[in-house]
Amino acid sequence: MSSSNSEKAKTAPAVPKVLVVKKTRTSLPKLFLRTVYWVLILSILSVVLYITADTFLTIYKHTAT
Repeated sequence: MSSSNSEKAKTAPAVPKVLVVKKTRTSLPKLFLRTVYWVLILSILSVVLYITADTFLTIYKHTAT
């Protein structure tokens, strides 16, 4: 009988392990810094785009006349 039990154990599918995923909260300083970095990047890009557009319009205005 013990041999038939071991054969069943070999052919039985393995029980999957349940992984517990801990929820981690983002700390407020990290969230604040991430927001400040994005605001800085977007403001620098907007200033660069504004200067580029203004320069292009100034050059184009002087060459058209």
